Amino acid sequence: MPNRVPATDARWLPNYVKAFGLIDGLRLLRLVIALDRADAAEPAEVTVPELGRLWLRGRLRDHAIFQQVWVKREYDLAAAAPRHWPLLREAYEATIAAGRRPLIVDAGGACRTQRALVAPLVSASAYRGGRAVLREPGRPAP
Repeated sequence: MPNRVPATDARWLPNYVKAFGLIDGLRLLRLVIALDRADAAEPAEVTVPELGRLWLRGRLRDHAIFQQVWVKREYDLAAAAPRHWPLLREAYEATIAAGRRPLIVDAGGACRTQRALVAPLVSASAYRGGRAVLREPGRPAP
């Protein structure tokens, strides 16, 4: 086993419980700790409440992004901009109701792991029906 600091340990328990509830929080934390210790290249399936299935590798980067986005919810617009969220949500729903497909642009999509972990979940999150485009700063468009 490589000598490295784990991305996840028991200190994350309050965050997981807050994000997913007691039972699911304990289950997910236990799974992510096991993945982190395994340091396996093959992804393992993880079922996340309200999101469904996703796959995480036993890699620090995957866990750090998972924790940032889904456990700590650092990109949750409803929490980050509570005054603006209702208007944004209303505009989003109106776009879908009009038969159009909203476009979500993430201009800070800086790594393949983020693309693999975040972009496919757009359809399973608050942005159902949208299309996600991730762009890496300083890189030409494909």
